[in-house]
Amino acid sequence: FVALNAFKFIAYLLNYVDHVNESLIQRFSNSIISLLNKPPELHFLVLRNVILLLLSRENPLLKLDVSYFFIEFNDPIYIKDTKLECLYLLANTETLPRILEELEQYATDIDIQMSRKAIRAIGNLAVKLNKDSAAECVMALLDLLEFGVDYVVQEIISVFRNILRKHPSEFKASIKELVKYTDSVQEPESKNAMIWIITNYYENLSNYLE
Repeated sequence: FVALNAFKFIAYLLNYVDHVNESLIQRFSNSIISLLNKPPELHFLVLRNVILLLLSRENPLLKLDVSYFFIEFNDPIYIKDTKLECLYLLANTETLPRILEELEQYATDIDIQMSRKAIRAIGNLAVKLNKDSAAECVMALLDLLEFGVDYVVQEIISVFRNILRKHPSEFKASIKELVKYTDSVQEPESKNAMIWIITNYYENLSNYLE
């Protein structure tokens, strides 16, 4: 608690400086890494503070390897959720391939809620990042679509609507692949998403009325 409060106070003071020394960022990062091995309750507090530090400035006060936030099988659910938030914030063109590889594994997890959250995270990254990175996310989602499990398919359809809203003319070629799975779409959100996709991109579908 002493260390975390010290972090908060230093982060507050740094709002009044124009430049943060690289050595300070390194010391911050090393201290955070050392705290990530604490019991779950303290681990959670550290992760929440990581999120605050990543959001505190335009240039983050931390430089951390994304692997520190990969989810372990025995992590409590609140740790898993918070690690997903950290991965989202740490994602950029450089870290995206490793993060996507990890999220794809979570998406095929036997834990249905974890699987859905991982797919949602991939969709959120496609919206957050640039066009080229979004294309990588879309390829990952299309690979997962072939997994063929209903809840995976439905979550992918739901997130695809948001991707198409952000990039309306970029991923039209994927639409014919999506509509192959209309029979798997049963939940209200995924139904709404599928209807939105078909009605907005009917020109790309010769049998859209069907």
